[in-house]
Amino acid sequence: MLKIDEVKAAGKLLDGRVAIVTGAASGIGQSIAVAFARAGANVVVADVADSDETLVRIRDVGGQASAIACDITREADVGRMIEHAEATYGGLDILVNNAGISPYAPIEATSLELWSRVMTVNATGTFLCCKAAIPALRRRGRGRIINIASNTFFVGLPTMGAYVASKGAIIGLSRVLARELGSDNILVNVITPGLTRTKGTVGSGITDEMFQAVVAQQSIGRPGQTDDVAGVAVFLASELGSFMTGQILNIDGGLVAH
Repeated sequence: MLKIDEVKAAGKLLDGRVAIVTGAASGIGQSIAVAFARAGANVVVADVADSDETLVRIRDVGGQASAIACDITREADVGRMIEHAEATYGGLDILVNNAGISPYAPIEATSLELWSRVMTVNATGTFLCCKAAIPALRRRGRGRIINIASNTFFVGLPTMGAYVASKGAIIGLSRVLARELGSDNILVNVITPGLTRTKGTVGSGITDEMFQAVVAQQSIGRPGQTDDVAGVAVFLASELGSFMTGQILNIDGGLVAH
């Protein structure tokens, strides 16, 4: 266990650890992958999209990383992702389940196909990654699983029914896993970001006016940035978070008092 007064002397908090970050080609996942690499981890960047930008950013900070194409809804892809981490870096210590989709539609306009797609990517994908990673984490005698949900779980935003339901499923799964895996020294926690400025959120049609409307309800008067989430992920992945499991860390500038 790392004591607070040893933090400065400890240097890189994740030195030598091996981490997988899904959905790491951009946005929050990319920032987490870069932060992990800066903290000393060997990072597997997993995404269905091209991950070259993330690899360049990691190399720019002197980190080590490799990329693998992975559709988290395909069990075979997920298995290959775990195998890649073990074959390339000798094991697996940290799994961050960040990959997900967030379409907008009122419930009456949500087709069964859309509902199923959101639940499959967000909830089932997280389940498949956790299930596949557990044996590898056990082989290391320790582990961290960090699941990315959303503060929308606490507020229930209109037009986001499928998305919010899928994030609620992730929170429930995480609580069960924390109970099941504690004796293996595998800690499972959830980060619930608020509205965060990324290429994805800006590209989805969220305007500056919408960002400012959210900021007006926060205790901290600025939009959320991806690095705000990445710093918390490093904490949870390191020995600083060694006595925390089954918890939700809400990172939204104080919009939700949780």
